[in-house]
Amino acid sequence: VENAAKDTTIVLAPGTYNRADINTDNITIEGPNADTPAHERDATDLSGEAVINTPNGPGIEVSNSANVTIDGVAFDGNEYFIESTDWENLAVEDTIFTNGQSKIGGHIWLKSSSGEFRFENNYVTGNNPSNGIRLKNGYDTRIGVSIKNNVWENNHAWAMNLNHAQGVVENNTVRNTEQF
Repeated sequence: VENAAKDTTIVLAPGTYNRADINTDNITIEGPNADTPAHERDATDLSGEAVINTPNGPGIEVSNSANVTIDGVAFDGNEYFIESTDWENLAVEDTIFTNGQSKIGGHIWLKSSSGEFRFENNYVTGNNPSNGIRLKNGYDTRIGVSIKNNVWENNHAWAMNLNHAQGVVENNTVRNTEQF
């Protein structure tokens, strides 16, 4: 992925994949369950999923102000699911996030952007204590967000910690989550 050409779609078959570093613009990572809402799939049986598993770092790290779409994959057991200090637009759709480790920053830790973050139709379940989605930005810049139709269930973590964000957060379900 780190050497992918601009405007590339990478289609993943079911199986397990290691860390991906994305530093090229307009990259789409499409799993076998793209366009199928994650909460309609079984997060306890990931055999039909493209599973990103990186226990000692982020599953996907975005840099170089990249525009990235992640659709229809699963993250399992990662230190961080997604991390970036330099991203522009990031869309995460139809993706399962499970068994995340305890991290101070967040399972999805995005810093320093003026772009847009779209998080829709995802299923977040069985994760250890953390900030869930953490958007951390400077005081002079707002991150645009669209966080819709997601399910957070059976976590020991916050769902969201949004700093200096503006946009829409609607039609999400959070259940069986300690100290939410």
